[in-house]
Amino acid sequence: HQVGHRHSRLGFVFIAGGQRQIFDTMVSRRKLEFRELCQALPVLFAGPENPFYSRSSVNCQELRKLRFVQYKEEGISLFTYLSGDRGERILQNLNKTVEVESASQLYQLLLHTDMGYLGCALAGQEEKIEKIRRIPLEESGADIRFGYLKRMDHSLDPWEEACIDCIRKTVS
Repeated sequence: HQVGHRHSRLGFVFIAGGQRQIFDTMVSRRKLEFRELCQALPVLFAGPENPFYSRSSVNCQELRKLRFVQYKEEGISLFTYLSGDRGERILQNLNKTVEVESASQLYQLLLHTDMGYLGCALAGQEEKIEKIRRIPLEESGADIRFGYLKRMDHSLDPWEEACIDCIRKTVS
């Protein structure tokens, strides 16, 4: 959105594989291009109060037992992609309890409640961020890609290239 409306020159996005064709068409119409950096893994972010906190993985059926906090988002969130009518409908009828607008709110809810957050993890990320763990979803079947968007008429400047290179090294 920001790149397409020329508010930003570069944007990083997660793309659901089931929606890639539609996404590519929209990107092309807006004279943007998407460059994939890696495949992303769907994970459950959980704090110490979450019943799955000590687990090494969680299956999709077990997620139905949880309450979820999610970001208020403009686009289709991973939560919507996995549990709704769009995308791959891997998980149906998940319990979204709270919607937040900041990372701080999300962190506090994960830290002090039993709620979980569905998100994506990149290959180079640590398993634990302070007391919040990222727990892989078993056999989710989700095909999620991470990359960046830029305008077709824009050449990356050295700072943008350095940023992309840093991210590329982190995820490889």
